[in-house]
Amino acid sequence: MTVDLPVSTMAMVVLLGPAVVLWAIVEAATLAQRAVGKETPSLGPLTGEKMLSLLRCSSILAGVLFLCYFCEHLMWNQPAEKVVRPEMYWGSFVVLILGSLLTIRKTDSKDFMNREQTEEWKGWMQFLFLQYHYWKMEDAYKDIRVYITCYLWMTGFGNFSFFYVKRDYSLLRVLQMIWRMNFFVVFLCLTMDNPYIVYYICPLHTFYFLVTYATMVVWSEVNHRQYAPVFKVITCAALLYTVYDLIPRSFDVFFYWLGNKSTGAPIGAHGVEWEWYFRSFLDHFSTCWGMVFALNMPFLAEWFKKVESFSLAREWGIKGIVGVGLLGMSAAWAANIYTRDKSGYNALHCYYAVVPLLTYLFLRNISKTFRSYYLHGLHWFGTITLESYLLQYHVWLADNAAKLLNIIEGQWLLTFVIASVLHVFLATQVFNITNKLRSLVLPNNLPEALRNLALLMGGVFASFLVAHGFSRSGLGAGSLCLVVLAVTASIVGALWMASEVGQRSSKVFEAQATIPAQVCFGVALLGCMFATHGLMGYSREAGATVHLMANERSAAARLTSASGLEMSMDKPAAVVLARQLDHYELLDSFVEGRAHAFEIGSLAQPLHGLVAMAALIWCIACRDSFFGLSRLALALVAPEGQKTITWDEAYGPILHKLGIRKPDAEEAGLTGEPPNERTPLTATSGGKEK
Repeated sequence: MTVDLPVSTMAMVVLLGPAVVLWAIVEAATLAQRAVGKETPSLGPLTGEKMLSLLRCSSILAGVLFLCYFCEHLMWNQPAEKVVRPEMYWGSFVVLILGSLLTIRKTDSKDFMNREQTEEWKGWMQFLFLQYHYWKMEDAYKDIRVYITCYLWMTGFGNFSFFYVKRDYSLLRVLQMIWRMNFFVVFLCLTMDNPYIVYYICPLHTFYFLVTYATMVVWSEVNHRQYAPVFKVITCAALLYTVYDLIPRSFDVFFYWLGNKSTGAPIGAHGVEWEWYFRSFLDHFSTCWGMVFALNMPFLAEWFKKVESFSLAREWGIKGIVGVGLLGMSAAWAANIYTRDKSGYNALHCYYAVVPLLTYLFLRNISKTFRSYYLHGLHWFGTITLESYLLQYHVWLADNAAKLLNIIEGQWLLTFVIASVLHVFLATQVFNITNKLRSLVLPNNLPEALRNLALLMGGVFASFLVAHGFSRSGLGAGSLCLVVLAVTASIVGALWMASEVGQRSSKVFEAQATIPAQVCFGVALLGCMFATHGLMGYSREAGATVHLMANERSAAARLTSASGLEMSMDKPAAVVLARQLDHYELLDSFVEGRAHAFEIGSLAQPLHGLVAMAALIWCIACRDSFFGLSRLALALVAPEGQKTITWDEAYGPILHKLGIRKPDAEEAGLTGEPPNERTPLTATSGGKEK
């Protein structure tokens, strides 16, 4: 019996199968030798903590990917249809919050938006994001759009802050970040034979991370001056405004290569370029707003220190003005933006979604006490948001998130509980191995990291060559097992040979650190990537990614009523299209495209873009991310002499801390005191104003 697997799936069997075999051999040999009294068994090149960790992590990865493929294609029950259950959507959220309240903890920091709080924020948003998919909560679509905005805002805020403080613009840092965002999704794409755009959150975060990186790395020596970073962030926002709003057809110049060929999956069935345009347009200002907030963070930290040193009446008078102002803006957003239909909301979302985001941030951090506590349960779940997002497609939902995993026929609640436990367990495993493998494959040594990446990509390419040849041979499963064993033996032989060479001459490893060697590794890495991509495209059969099992007539009816597109079920093309589009998230993209004839650039709103640009520039100019409300409240209520915050007051402490600005003569020379080393987020000590 021939093996009926996509070439990319078979390639993952060839690549990861030997790791599982070697790990099993090592574990069995270790147990056997320990049984006879040997504590540290010698297994040649397979001996060593790094090698054992690599094999263990690779085997766990293989197991998770196998479960994804099994649940998607080999499950004993057909996937179940989604059912709208708002009581489960909101009820499960209430249970989550009540349970998380039992895990409340106090942080050692009273910083504005500390790390524990951001993870908590990610946790509850991710929970609702997942429940939205499971319980088919189309009514929560606008809420979910705001949550995605928040995630991309964090991409701009977190990475801008990192580059500002750490000043690490190295290629190694970029590779490590791209690994974190893309390691598992790449292997998931290959195993499931899915295009990258299917898991659209990953390309979104990767793209906007690179936007943030480009903003900081270009002319990086001026990042800590008073006006230069302001100019850089405004330039970044202006470029995005130009591409998405002012000259929207320019998007096609940069991304035409994505093409308009259907992915054959629920996401991107009408073309990758349109899908990417639709997804990236919806949040094209979000990351810039995150960078603005990070740029203004020292002012905000100083503002909170100053305000919280006043009397209670003054403190809450000032905070009340800002809170009322933000709540008023959020009410206006809700009345004029949130209440629109889905298409009308999508048209304006990217320009104004920052309003409820900033309102939440201010209210969540409104007092020292409130921001010094966090819900550890949500914090823990927030650390696995990426993994839980990716795994939902196949081990919680099914058919690329179009339907539900059906573990026990007719028992939807029990199935939900079992699938949720499996989903979260696998997400924690993937999170752990992603970080462990990053430390092994991408250590803090660029030559070694480039070598490891080149070897990894070379292994992927070689596995594709083997899988491609095997698929053409017509051989069966037994022969595939023999191929895996042969590859295993080859790997052991190669490791043994490398070990012998390394023992005889250390110059071989020293040569890897040279610039020519690094260039060769980089060229090999890119060459294997492009070759693998080409071979995968050549091997993939049309429509072989995911076979949706929608009811054609109900799908056609939904599509007709939602888009006005008349469909006759007698036409084969209409049947195929209906099957692909029976997924409410995809239908939004399709209907939006249908209304604009799938024209790239047609979603642009130049006037609203100008409003967003004006608000962004205003926040940068007044160094206040809350639209100037913080400065206004301080000027109105603060005592004389404390109504303003200068640039030196806000940014001086962090520049001293970073060693960029030398201490003033009076501070370091006359008084003999060390420079002020307050970080921009450290709360001041001292009592209230008398």
